[in-house]
Amino acid sequence: MTDHKLRRYISKTFVLPSDPIRLVPVIITDRKAKYIKNYCISPIENSIKWWFKPGQNSTQGLAWLRDSLETRIGYLDNISLYVWLGTCDFTVYDRKTCYITFKGNQRLNYSPSRM
Repeated sequence: MTDHKLRRYISKTFVLPSDPIRLVPVIITDRKAKYIKNYCISPIENSIKWWFKPGQNSTQGLAWLRDSLETRIGYLDNISLYVWLGTCDFTVYDRKTCYITFKGNQRLNYSPSRM
């Protein structure tokens, strides 16, 4: 998305849906959820459940999902699950400088697996 399109999208007024929520949105991700959820201000945005673990890569996240999805879903009725993993597969966080950098020119060995 270009900068112009993003600015145009952000400038539009957001109309909250008036329908009752039928599915609970659940987002499985890494550290980014810790910061994004602070910007959720509307009741609809605050209904999002964030399941996250800082520093987990896609392999670790999918393993966690396979192992604990049944028990986690037991706490909620109907969910709409969104998986947003992979950032930590190609970035490194330096605790000393607090910078995130890309890992070298290594190829990502990604092979989709069935759950």
